[in-house]
Amino acid sequence: MGITSNTSHGCRTDTKKAAIKSRSDSKNKINLHSVFQKLDKMKDARRISQRRKAIEYGKNTAGYEAYVQQVPKSQRRQRCMKHPMTPDHTLDIPTKRWQGLVKAWRKALHQYDPPDLAKAMEAEAIAEKSLERTVKDKELATAQAEGLLVDLQPRSDDVLQKWEEARQQQQDEFDHADLDDSDDELL
Repeated sequence: MGITSNTSHGCRTDTKKAAIKSRSDSKNKINLHSVFQKLDKMKDARRISQRRKAIEYGKNTAGYEAYVQQVPKSQRRQRCMKHPMTPDHTLDIPTKRWQGLVKAWRKALHQYDPPDLAKAMEAEAIAEKSLERTVKDKELATAQAEGLLVDLQPRSDDVLQKWEEARQQQQDEFDHADLDDSDDELL
């Protein structure tokens, strides 16, 4: 296929391309372990630890626990979205491909999430929105009590300009009222 190049930054060489092509010809199955090498534990220690952390994050979910209980290892099929396989954090694959593998794995695990978890998450989101509204209402009431102008509607430029003029006029009247009071004190 061509001369293979030895790269240190994880790019595919021509032999890797050939291996992928030969694998794709045979039933579209690619074994990442035969195509990509393992990461060097000394040079890539940080990358390995970050990838391990991402895997642990996925394994610490209710969906993963349900998956482990429902599907024994002997019944799991490789490269099947119904049976998500944990990505190998030691493979020397590009970061974008790694992130894609983890994202697909995590997405596939969501099918095993308990049904009550989705309802609980919806209820939590609704409660959070109502709390935000309550805080917002309190802030608005405080602002209005202090005599501040409050306008929550998105406006076009000409309406914003009129609003700014009204605010400036109110500020000028306030400043003039202070000056009038100070003149009385001097006399």
